[in-house]
Amino acid sequence: MDGEALYNKIKSHSGSFGLEEVVKTYRAYRGNEKGETKHVTVEVLFDADAEFGQRWSVVATDEDGRIASGNPGSTAETALALVQWHELDGPARG
Repeated sequence: MDGEALYNKIKSHSGSFGLEEVVKTYRAYRGNEKGETKHVTVEVLFDADAEFGQRWSVVATDEDGRIASGNPGSTAETALALVQWHELDGPARG
């Protein structure tokens, strides 16, 4: 089954909308103002059904559950530039 067929099957079987494909996942380490180093998972997402050509988004999650994201963009590079990285410096989610 090709990617498009699988995408359509997931949508039809799950009844979901706004389905995004995780195109790439990266693991990184990021320092904060306290001098701590935190593990961060960065996901690059693609939404084939997105309106207005804003198909790409980026979500970063650190080991304490903090999440940084931004508005979607027409390219992966734009989406990456729109991530609010400072959100990873806030209080841990718990």
